[in-house]
Amino acid sequence: MPVLATYTLLSNSENSDLQGKRYFFWKSGSSFEHALSLNPWIRDMTHFCGPGNTHRILERNGIKPHVFLDQEQWRREMSLSEPGAVATGS
Repeated sequence: MPVLATYTLLSNSENSDLQGKRYFFWKSGSSFEHALSLNPWIRDMTHFCGPGNTHRILERNGIKPHVFLDQEQWRREMSLSEPGAVATGS
Protein backbone atom coordinates (compact mmCIF):
# COMPACT_ATOMS: atom_id res chain seq x y z
CA MET A 1 0.00 0.00 0.00
CA PRO A 2 1.43 3.46 -0.86
CA VAL A 3 2.40 5.71 2.04
CA LEU A 4 1.35 9.34 2.20
CA ALA A 5 3.14 11.59 4.70
CA THR A 6 0.70 13.87 6.48
CA TYR A 7 3.17 15.93 8.50
CA THR A 8 6.84 16.86 8.73
CA LEU A 9 8.90 16.81 11.93
CA LEU A 10 11.07 19.83 12.59
CA SER A 11 13.86 20.05 15.13
CA ASN A 12 13.26 22.27 18.15
CA SER A 13 16.73 23.61 18.95
CA GLU A 14 15.47 25.21 22.18
CA ASN A 15 15.45 21.80 23.90
CA SER A 16 18.83 20.56 22.67
CA ASP A 17 20.80 21.37 25.87
CA LEU A 18 20.42 18.19 27.87
CA GLN A 19 23.53 18.63 30.03
CA GLY A 20 22.98 17.67 33.64
CA LYS A 21 19.92 15.55 32.87
CA ARG A 22 19.91 11.90 33.87
CA TYR A 23 16.33 10.74 33.25
CA PHE A 24 14.40 11.08 29.99
CA PHE A 25 10.81 10.30 29.06
CA TRP A 26 10.50 10.01 25.28
CA LYS A 27 7.16 10.55 23.55
CA SER A 28 8.75 10.44 20.11
CA GLY A 29 11.27 8.01 18.68
CA SER A 30 12.46 10.57 16.14
CA SER A 31 13.04 13.09 18.96
CA PHE A 32 15.14 10.49 20.75
CA GLU A 33 17.19 9.74 17.65
CA HIS A 34 17.75 13.45 17.02
CA ALA A 35 18.78 14.06 20.63
CA LEU A 36 21.09 11.04 20.52
CA SER A 37 22.79 12.35 17.37
CA LEU A 38 23.52 15.65 19.15
CA ASN A 39 24.24 14.17 22.60
CA PRO A 40 25.69 10.65 22.27
CA TRP A 41 26.35 10.55 26.03
CA ILE A 42 22.61 10.20 26.73
CA ARG A 43 22.85 6.58 25.61
CA ASP A 44 24.18 5.80 29.11
CA MET A 45 21.37 7.63 30.94
CA THR A 46 18.02 6.24 32.13
CA HIS A 47 15.25 6.30 29.54
CA PHE A 48 11.48 5.94 29.86
CA CYS A 49 8.71 5.78 27.26
CA GLY A 50 5.29 4.38 26.49
CA PRO A 51 4.71 0.82 25.21
CA GLY A 52 4.42 1.66 21.48
CA ASN A 53 6.63 2.72 18.56
CA THR A 54 8.93 4.88 20.67
CA HIS A 55 9.72 1.81 22.77
CA ARG A 56 10.67 -0.13 19.65
CA ILE A 57 12.86 2.73 18.37
CA LEU A 58 14.73 3.03 21.66
CA GLU A 59 15.36 -0.72 21.70
CA ARG A 60 16.51 -0.61 18.07
CA ASN A 61 19.13 1.93 19.24
CA GLY A 62 20.37 -0.34 22.01
CA ILE A 63 18.38 1.29 24.84
CA LYS A 64 16.33 -0.80 27.26
CA PRO A 65 13.78 1.78 28.43
CA HIS A 66 11.53 1.58 31.46
CA VAL A 67 7.98 1.44 30.09
CA PHE A 68 5.04 3.38 31.53
CA LEU A 69 1.49 3.59 30.24
CA ASP A 70 1.85 7.35 29.72
CA GLN A 71 3.82 10.42 30.71
CA GLU A 72 1.46 11.26 33.58
CA GLN A 73 2.10 7.93 35.27
CA TRP A 74 5.84 8.51 34.85
CA ARG A 75 5.61 12.07 36.26
CA ARG A 76 3.72 10.86 39.33
CA GLU A 77 6.28 8.18 40.08
CA MET A 78 9.30 10.40 39.33
CA SER A 79 8.01 13.24 41.50
CA LEU A 80 8.15 10.83 44.40
CA SER A 81 11.76 9.84 43.72
CA GLU A 82 13.82 12.09 41.38
CA PRO A 83 13.41 15.89 41.03
CA GLY A 84 15.95 16.17 38.14
CA ALA A 85 13.98 14.32 35.46
CA VAL A 86 13.13 15.78 32.05
CA ALA A 87 10.34 14.82 29.63
CA THR A 88 11.21 15.21 25.95
CA GLY A 89 9.50 14.84 22.62
CA SER A 90 5.93 15.60 21.73
